[in-house]
Amino acid sequence: METDDKGELWLKNHLIVGTNNTSTVKIGYLNNTRKNTNFHEVIHAGDTEQTPFIVYEDGHVIANYIKVN
Repeated sequence: METDDKGELWLKNHLIVGTNNTSTVKIGYLNNTRKNTNFHEVIHAGDTEQTPFIVYEDGHVIANYIKVN
């Protein structure tokens, strides 16, 4: 996070919530791109490849779930 001349906060690059041992949520202009495109991830949530929630800069969404008893 950074501040502009008015003191308002804005996201410079990306924000990661979590640790290496927990689920993470990443928001911003992320490095990963959608296969066969140049569209970057802007939201990535989930701790495994099986349970992602991903939004790309073109609005494309990938979401999977695991049923919990």
